[in-house]
Amino acid sequence: MKYIKLLLTIFLSFFFVSCSTKAVSLTFPEDKNQQIESLGNPSEAIELLEFVYTIDNIENLRFYYSNNTYHYVIYFSDSVTKQDLTSFKSYFKKIFLEYDMPTEYNFPFRELLMNGNESIFNNSETVYENFSLRVYKNNNKLYRSDYTFKDLILTSEKHWENLDLVNSFNYRNNEITNQFIKTNKTENINIFIEDSLTNYDTFIIKIKSEKEIDEDYITFIKSQIKQNLQPKLRQKALLSNEFSSLYKKCIISIIKDEKCVFSEILNTSGEWNFKSYNK
Repeated sequence: MKYIKLLLTIFLSFFFVSCSTKAVSLTFPEDKNQQIESLGNPSEAIELLEFVYTIDNIENLRFYYSNNTYHYVIYFSDSVTKQDLTSFKSYFKKIFLEYDMPTEYNFPFRELLMNGNESIFNNSETVYENFSLRVYKNNNKLYRSDYTFKDLILTSEKHWENLDLVNSFNYRNNEITNQFIKTNKTENINIFIEDSLTNYDTFIIKIKSEKEIDEDYITFIKSQIKQNLQPKLRQKALLSNEFSSLYKKCIISIIKDEKCVFSEILNTSGEWNFKSYNK
C-alpha cells in the first residue's frame, strides 16, 4: 500500500500535562478485566519484533478490536531500553500510520494487514477509524497514543505520558542538563531530566522528594528552566543540527511518594500553563 501523507492535526491531551486527580492506577481502564481474544498470533508477533526489529524485553502483547477501535497493547519488562522503545515506535509508525509495509520479509500481523479486501485497512465491518496504542513497563502504564482516521488519513492524535515514573533509560544526559541538576538539586530534592516518550520536541523535568516542596522552590526552578535550561538546550540542538530536539516545550513534574503531585507545561510561546495539583 502506498504511503499516505499524514495530516498533522495534533491535539495534546490534557492528561498528558497533568497529574492524575484520581487514585493512582497501574492499568489503563481498557485493560482491566479484559477478556477479548487477540487478533492474529501475538506469540509470533513478539518473536518477529525481537528478531526482525531487534526489539527486546517484551513480556506480552495484545492486538484486538473492540468498541469501534483497534487496540495494540504491549508490555515491556523493567529492563526496557531507549533503543527498544525507539525501534518499536519506528516500527509502529511505519506500519500503522504510514502503511509502509515491507514486502521482502515477514513482520508482525502481516496476514491481517496485507490481505487485500480482508485487510484491517479495508474491512467494512471493523473500520480503521480509531486506534489506541498503550505501552506498559513492568506492568505499569508508561504512555498511550490514541489516533483517529478518516479514509485512512490521520486526522487527530492524543498522547498521555505517566508523570509518576522516573525512567532512567530515557535520561537526557549532557553537560547542560548535568550542570542544571548539580546546581539546583538539594539534600532532599533529586532532579531528573528526560526526553518525552510521545513528543519529540518536549523534555520533562521530574523533581522528586520525600518531603513537601514549597511554592518558592517551584517558582524558582520554573524560572531557571525558562531562562536558563531551555534556551541552552535549544542552542545546543541548533549548533549540532539536531533539529528533531529543539525542545519547544517543557513539562515539570513534582513527584512525592511515587506520585505526581504538581505539573505544568512551558509552551512554545514561553508561557507556563495547564497547572495541575494532586495532593
